[in-house]
Amino acid sequence: MIHAIIVTRKNLLFILIAFSIIGFVFSDYPAIFTRLFNKTVSRIAYIRSTNNLSPAKILRNLEAAAVANEKQEREHASDSVISSVYNPIDQMTLVYIPAGEFLMGSSQYDGNHYEDEEPQHVVFLNTFWIDKTEITNEKFALCVEAGACAYSVSLQRNPRFLDAAYAQHPVVYISWYMAQTYCRWSGGRLPTEAEWQKAARGPYAAKYPWGFDEPIVNLYLANINNIIGDTTPVGLFISGASYYGVLDMGGNVREWVSDWYDDTYYRNSPYSNPQGPENGEKKVLMGASYQDPVDYARAANRLAHEPQSPGAVRGFRCVYSNASTHRTTLKYDEGD
Repeated sequence: MIHAIIVTRKNLLFILIAFSIIGFVFSDYPAIFTRLFNKTVSRIAYIRSTNNLSPAKILRNLEAAAVANEKQEREHASDSVISSVYNPIDQMTLVYIPAGEFLMGSSQYDGNHYEDEEPQHVVFLNTFWIDKTEITNEKFALCVEAGACAYSVSLQRNPRFLDAAYAQHPVVYISWYMAQTYCRWSGGRLPTEAEWQKAARGPYAAKYPWGFDEPIVNLYLANINNIIGDTTPVGLFISGASYYGVLDMGGNVREWVSDWYDDTYYRNSPYSNPQGPENGEKKVLMGASYQDPVDYARAANRLAHEPQSPGAVRGFRCVYSNASTHRTTLKYDEGD
């Protein structure tokens, strides 16, 4: 007689854990099984965490948290004054990243990492400023209006670019060349891979921009894994702020950086202000898009694509070597 075996999610998790222990005991733990195990566990956690949360409800909660955070900042501001640094050309808020060392890449003991992230190594960077969020449709339109930029695709392909409802969403369908053009127009440049990674993880090699908490069990850290199913307005995921307070570095859209891609570059990367290989065929993209799996949200994750090619999940942000004079002070009335 044949008996059917019903494998529930709970039983599947137990089986995978058992095989994991066996693998460690016999010191034969294939990388493919490691990835399968981690992705299966993550998927189970994701299913459980989203059982009672629709994308619309998640968005409402994010918007409410952002409003509450702004109110709290006003209440705790000294003498009701908040001072921020911004770029006077595109009005983007900037975040200061101090000079110093940080750990770049992944060690052989980090889970879910790829070989092109090894070895983990110490890098020194000079001071710089970075956009707090990704460049939006509204900001990129300013560059187009100024005659400095041209949008990479037709409005038929992406009607959202000039749609007011998506003005605060990250601009997409941007080639590497046009991203660099925008940054130069605004007085800056694309970040190096090292600058982007330091701004995302801080000096202590945090796994994710927000630290070490797994995003699969906290849906309010990053717009990844299709939890929303679309881009969101920039700056909503305030719980996912990086060590320095930079937002959206773990999700929403992938971001162009200045470096050419080389899968072995970390083996010989210079200690001070690395600029990437002198040439190559593809440019590096950092960060995850809203469609990408959780492991793409890791701060050390590297992707690559042809620089002339725009895409539906590719955006960017800029950096500046000196932004000390771009400062504004906002004063709130006591009744606000």
